[in-house]
Amino acid sequence: MREKQRKLLLGFAVISLLLLAAVGTLAINVRLAQGQLETLSAYRQLVESQLQGLVVYEEPYAQLSELYRVKEEIMAGQVDWPELLVELGQQTPEGVWLTDFRGQVGKTGENGSPGQLVLRGKALDHLLVSRYLEKLRSMPFLAEVQCRFSLGANESEAQFEIQAAVSTVPRDAF
Repeated sequence: MREKQRKLLLGFAVISLLLLAAVGTLAINVRLAQGQLETLSAYRQLVESQLQGLVVYEEPYAQLSELYRVKEEIMAGQVDWPELLVELGQQTPEGVWLTDFRGQVGKTGENGSPGQLVLRGKALDHLLVSRYLEKLRSMPFLAEVQCRFSLGANESEAQFEIQAAVSTVPRDAF
């Protein structure tokens, strides 16, 4: 009987120690969580105080956003000629020289295109004119790309004229 009481007492002691360890672990975790909460609260107060300094920029930001929206509305349907010229320069292969460039802005609704482009130039041969024509056809803002003529009696030089309809050029197209 004494042996049984002793085992029972030992079992209660082990269970008590386990419970005490669990309570201690929980107490430590609660203390750590409270420390993190205090740190986060201080950080939140710091961020909120910095946000108060940014309130003065709300109205100018709203005004700029409205101006940007109006500018985009005005510019909708217009050709971005500088971007178009940069892209044309990148697409022009060696051995092809442009001698004339004409860009024309169309009226809204005229053939569904806001502009027209006419390129005249010289190339070392007709094959280069053909390659240039294919490169121009792959450009996202050119449509109806046509070679009006490609002349050259000798094989040393070909003169050409290319005409295309120009659509609006979104800035992120490049």
